[in-house]
Amino acid sequence: MTQRPPRTRTIGPWTPLADFERLVRALRRSRGFSLYIALCNVPLFRADMVRQLKTMVGRPIVEITLRRECDPHEAVASARNEAPEDVILFIYGLEALLTSVDEKGAREVLSQLNWRRAAYRRLDRPLVFWLPEFAVPLLARNAPDFFDWNSGVYEFKVPEVARLSMLTETLNQLPGFRSAEEGKTRERMALLKGLGDEYSGKTPAERLAHARIALQLSQMHEQLAEYQAASEAAAAALELFSALGDERGAASVMRQAANIDIRVARYGEARGKVQEALRVSRGGSDRAGEAAALHQLGYLAARLG
Repeated sequence: MTQRPPRTRTIGPWTPLADFERLVRALRRSRGFSLYIALCNVPLFRADMVRQLKTMVGRPIVEITLRRECDPHEAVASARNEAPEDVILFIYGLEALLTSVDEKGAREVLSQLNWRRAAYRRLDRPLVFWLPEFAVPLLARNAPDFFDWNSGVYEFKVPEVARLSMLTETLNQLPGFRSAEEGKTRERMALLKGLGDEYSGKTPAERLAHARIALQLSQMHEQLAEYQAASEAAAAALELFSALGDERGAASVMRQAANIDIRVARYGEARGKVQEALRVSRGGSDRAGEAAALHQLGYLAARLG
């Protein structure tokens, strides 16, 4: 017997996957403690899904955004105690606690989540953790006892009709990342990692966005003195820009790679990369790129005496 494909329907301005209706049914039935994982890489799309869920579930939903300085359980417990009896708790922001490249901080958060799982269960309320894709393997690997309690994983991909417009809007709303506050940088990095997973290369426009995201991640890792991760992100960005034939983008990545070398006193290697960036910028008549490369070469000449 041929199996029917899952039924979908248009909800509001989007056409989400059947997972939307599955989650609605699950939340309507849920009583006491239950754990759900909702995968969504784009906060703007998540906000739209949450608005629609609030109208369709028929129960109060309380939203909790975790911050780096807070204890996740205490934040959830506090919201639960101040909410109605039949409340459902939507929890955002766990991914921003999991962006430490040495994974020490991430392991500490996930270890705590794992050993305090019974405390979450005693909250006696449905919990929905909204996470980007990159966070789920970390959760499953480092908090397996907690993760195994999940009653379902639901995936929400941005529909084709809205992909590029939503990407543009999301990137335009991002604040500048040259901030002294590490927590804000980590939050932005988590968002960009999610966008990188969502826009991984279906079209040239998406591949270009992915390249720019990788370049920004390299710059933020450099800012946090995470030089190995910065170098890996720069290499990924260079590969993407080169594949697209975007010489201006490639030159900007070469200058960024040189910045990383400068930070660790590899001045000779940095000069070679900047000289290549200068060659590419001159060949493409990129006067701004040429000026940036000459500025770096002047700085390097001073450092090298």
